Amino acid sequence: MKPADILLQALHNLRRRLSRTILTAIGVMIGCTSIVVMVSIGVGLSKTTEEMMAGMGDLTLIQIMGKADGMLEDTDLHAIQETPKVKTVIAKQSCSDFMTDITAANSRYQSGWANIAGVDRDLLEEAGYKTREGSLNLAKTTSAIPVLLGQNTAYSFRDTARPEGQDIVDRYTMDENGNFTDANAPDPWFDPMKTDLTLTLSNPMDETAAPYQVLLHPVGILEENMSLGYETSEGFIMDQKDLQEIMENASRQFGTASPKKNYSEIAVKTAVMEDVPDAEASLKTAGYMTNSYKSLRDSMDEQTRTMQLVLGGLGAISLLVAAIGITNTMIMSITERTREIGIMKALGCRSRDIRLLFLAESGLIGLAGGIAGILLSFAISLGMNHVAGMELSVIPWWLVLLGLGFSLLIGLVSGFFPAARAVKIPAVEALRQ
Repeated sequence: MKPADILLQALHNLRRRLSRTILTAIGVMIGCTSIVVMVSIGVGLSKTTEEMMAGMGDLTLIQIMGKADGMLEDTDLHAIQETPKVKTVIAKQSCSDFMTDITAANSRYQSGWANIAGVDRDLLEEAGYKTREGSLNLAKTTSAIPVLLGQNTAYSFRDTARPEGQDIVDRYTMDENGNFTDANAPDPWFDPMKTDLTLTLSNPMDETAAPYQVLLHPVGILEENMSLGYETSEGFIMDQKDLQEIMENASRQFGTASPKKNYSEIAVKTAVMEDVPDAEASLKTAGYMTNSYKSLRDSMDEQTRTMQLVLGGLGAISLLVAAIGITNTMIMSITERTREIGIMKALGCRSRDIRLLFLAESGLIGLAGGIAGILLSFAISLGMNHVAGMELSVIPWWLVLLGLGFSLLIGLVSGFFPAARAVKIPAVEALRQ
């Protein structure tokens, strides 16, 4: 028999027992739907994790908090720069040796506490800093020190002319779902891009001493990026040399020793994400405490893969039950068609053709159930996403092919034993029935 003849005969045989065929295919459909929907939930969780990680920060960034035995110094900076697979090193210097305050409009607006960081101005763009307004240019052109403000820094200022409790602009509002959001935040008390600021450093050893003050000129408002530091949200960034000069001048005025050049944090960037594990391992071997989103992402990916395997396994159980149903249907079909098999053998039909005929029938049942299962899976996925209000279930193209292929394979495997049994029936014994 030609392959086309075998296929047509298989379709004809399935139509003759349409109710049984449909019921068996429904079993495959349920099994296919179970495995596709279960795996799609795992894929959706993985996609949500990737989007969350991408929003959290740069995956090529490694944060170095210091050594267990002390602060980060220039010697550490040079050692880190020599670490293999490290492309860029961004050292962040703090102003922790002094009490700081930043004011605006003749001290009417006060920050109360200023989170100031000094960063090499030539590395800002390479490090990933971005502005919502203004530029990253911290080149000094006047006596005022150029400074970058965090995205929400202006909201940290309170208006001393207003009574307590009404002196802060609350940028959070409640949306229609009862969640707090800053999407429609009101304007702060003043426009920081049009207002020069005054930085005041106080002597921590003598509160009565005259403070050291310097004028700051905002040149840009940063886009919030917590992977680069809290300063991008509510803080101030200036060139490292300017910050060191300010601290040295303040120490000279206070008559104290010039502060030692320490770094609160050093960030390391690699050329590609794949270099992060090796670079981070080298840094940890050298005794540095590190943190990277790549290691966090690997851990979350491993958890997601485990969840996908568990969910896929649960769905596979349903498909296994469907396989048993196909096997049972084919065995019943052979029992009912024993005489038909004998006639086919008497007419000279080869055993291979009879085996292929029954395999074609079981394979078509599996394929039909798989197609129906895929369509039902898409419907269930859309419904889940609509109810959840997010992409809880995602069905990629490879999952569609996997569902169809698995259903077809289950059909063929389930029909293999009945087909082998059919070809073993002697023609004379079959005709006798």
